[in-house]
Amino acid sequence: MRRGLWTVASTGLLAICISTCGGAGRSSAAKNYPADICNRLQTCGDLSVVGASTLAECTASANQQLSAMTSTDAAAFTQGLDQCLATSDCPSFSTCLSTLVHSTYATAVCNRLQTCGDLSVVGASTLAECTANANQQLNAMTSTDAAAFTQGLDQCLATSDCPSFSTCLSTLVQSIYATAVCNQLQSCGALSLLSSSGTLASCETDANRLLNAMSSSAQIAADQVIGQCAALSDCTAFLSCIGALVGQGTGTSVQSTTTATAICDKLQSCGSLATLGATTTVDTCVALAGRALSAIPSTLQAFADAAINVCLAMSDCTSFGTCVSNLTTLGTTALGGH
Repeated sequence: MRRGLWTVASTGLLAICISTCGGAGRSSAAKNYPADICNRLQTCGDLSVVGASTLAECTASANQQLSAMTSTDAAAFTQGLDQCLATSDCPSFSTCLSTLVHSTYATAVCNRLQTCGDLSVVGASTLAECTANANQQLNAMTSTDAAAFTQGLDQCLATSDCPSFSTCLSTLVQSIYATAVCNQLQSCGALSLLSSSGTLASCETDANRLLNAMSSSAQIAADQVIGQCAALSDCTAFLSCIGALVGQGTGTSVQSTTTATAICDKLQSCGSLATLGATTTVDTCVALAGRALSAIPSTLQAFADAAINVCLAMSDCTSFGTCVSNLTTLGTTALGGH
C-alpha cells in the first residue's frame, strides 16, 4: 500500500500543524490538518488519493510524519492546504490536494538535484526549469501512475548520498518512460514494434534495459523524443513517431552494414576507433561492429536502433563515444562486447 502522498511530509509538511503552527504565522488554535484533510477525503470517497483505505489509516499515517520543519515551509504548505479545503466540490478538492503534493515532491527532488550538482539528470539547467518540468510530468500522470512514481521518489529521496540519489532517480524516470511507451503501444495493438515476443512485460523489460544502458546525455535526448511521441493521442501519429525513432520503415537494421559504417565513420572522425577495439582502420571497425550488431538479441533490436540513432545524432565526440561505449552492455557481444 502506498503512503507516498503523506510521506512527502517526511519533514512534517502535513502533520506539523496539528498543534504548533504558531511559528508559521498561525494562531495556536490552528487547524488539525491531518484530521481535516482525511475527513474531507473520506466524505469524497477519495482516501486512495493518499494511499489509505480507512479514515484511521489516513489520519495515523499523517500523524506519524510529525517532525520539525522551518516556519516558512510550514506556512507555504498549510496555505496550500487551506486553499484545497476551501474548494466546494470533491473533484476540485482531490485535484488541488494532488497538485499541492506533486509540487512538494517536485521541489524536494529538484532541491536535492541542485545540492548534488546533478540537475542535468533530468535535462534541466536551472532549479526553476527542473521544478516546472517535474510538476508538469507529475500532474499529467494518471493517479495510478503518480502513485507508483511518488513511491519511487520516496525511495530515491531516502538515499544518503548524491550518486545513489541520482542513479535511483535516473532509473525511476527511465522506467516511467518505458512503461508509458509500452502501454501506448499495447493500446494501439503494436507491441511487436518494440518487442519481438509481443508482450507488455517484455516490452518494458527491453525498454528499461536499453535506456538504462545509455549515458545520461543519451537518456535525456531519448526521453525528449519519447515524450513527444507519447504525447500523441492518435495511434497512427504515435506509431509513426516511434517508428521514426527506432528506424522502422527506413530500411535501417541493427545488423546492416550501413549502420556499422555510420558508427565507424563517426568514430574515425572523432579519433575514437578504439572504442570498438578497432585501433587501425574503418574496415576493421565495420567488421567488429557488424558482428556485434548481429549478436544483439532480437528482442532488443528495435530498441538498439533507437539508441544508435540517438548516438549518431550527437555532435559532441565525447558524448558520442560514451553513448556507443554504453551500448556494449546490451548483451555480451553487442557493439563491441566480448
